[in-house]
Amino acid sequence: MRILFFASGFAPHQFSENIVNSKLVLSFINAGWKVDVISRPHDIAAYSSDWAKEWSALEPITHEITYNKGSKTKRLFDSIYCSIVMGAPLEGVRWAKRAFDKAIELHQKNKYDLIMSRSPSDISHLPAYHFAKVSKLKWIANWNDPAAHIWPKPYTKKLSETKKKQYSKFLSKIINSTDMNTFPSSDLRDYYKKHCHIDQSIIIPHIAYEKDNKIKIFKKQKFSMCHAGNLSSERNPEKLLQAISMFLSENPHVEINVDFLGVKDTSLELMVQKYSLQKTVRFLGSLPYNKAINTMSEYSVLMIIEADSEFGIYLPSKITDYAQLSVPIFAITPEYSCVHKTLDTFGGGIVANCTSADSISSGIKKLYDCWIADNNMNPYDSSKLYDCFSPSTIINQYKGLFTNLGYKI
Repeated sequence: MRILFFASGFAPHQFSENIVNSKLVLSFINAGWKVDVISRPHDIAAYSSDWAKEWSALEPITHEITYNKGSKTKRLFDSIYCSIVMGAPLEGVRWAKRAFDKAIELHQKNKYDLIMSRSPSDISHLPAYHFAKVSKLKWIANWNDPAAHIWPKPYTKKLSETKKKQYSKFLSKIINSTDMNTFPSSDLRDYYKKHCHIDQSIIIPHIAYEKDNKIKIFKKQKFSMCHAGNLSSERNPEKLLQAISMFLSENPHVEINVDFLGVKDTSLELMVQKYSLQKTVRFLGSLPYNKAINTMSEYSVLMIIEADSEFGIYLPSKITDYAQLSVPIFAITPEYSCVHKTLDTFGGGIVANCTSADSISSGIKKLYDCWIADNNMNPYDSSKLYDCFSPSTIINQYKGLFTNLGYKI
């Protein structure tokens, strides 16, 4: 099996979706499949953009498409040309045209069996669509987030009505031209179905790393919580900070540590000052993936913070890292969310309502009391949760998918 993999986010640029894609390709390689990746440079700040040891096996197979952006006039005419050739005047179309050209070049040499295209940007699907038409190969498209024109509130993307129509047309064309569409959760797929018809689809969650027995989970001397990943105006931690202040006021003898891993935000520092939590809360900045994993293993609890949305459709990839580390999860989410259902079904943590400081404070108290009674926090064992995302589970799901598509595995 030889796979051509289009991914707008990929190693060495370490960011959430990029890491998901990189872990999946590593697991494909470990399963004995040959993969080439056509990727895009990372436009926003990544946690790291070095070829770290854990991604080194990916470097020889990664074809990152770079080109001279040129003057404003050159960019305009090139964008028009690429939009006409690719049939879609979308952001990233210049990359998509060059990615398609690279695919043709690689296919002449490597003769692929299968095409896959993945998030973070939907533009990955455009060169895959054209390459599938030319090569007649089967094609699997992955959708890890809502498409650009259907972000659920409070998330917003400023698009004109014309652009929304273009993206809607693009989505319908792409999603019904594939041989299969994969989604990490049924919640996200159901959300897509409200906006377009989908012929072929299957649920395959994000993939975790193999558990590393070299990572030692030490007995914690102080109750500690950590959130890994960037926050935003939508994923606002103010209710959490308010809840921490309430918990400490109600339990004045208690000391806890709360750390945030990710890009430092001045507004968050001001919130910490607002609730007088300077001695409790720290911002550790961004870390390369492997170092972040080792750092996260040292905490009593790992946190997920979600936006207050009517549609709690996201399955954040950090849940796989948390489960892999066997550290209890504290998910601060909408009342009805994909994360909530996942933890209710498989265990591994508890959930608090992201709109209620009282609910979050009660959750902290529950986790703290468990830590006092049992430092290992065994009631929140995450082994069943990890099994959902383990490489063996996910690779077996892909083997089943490939077999159903007619490949001999």
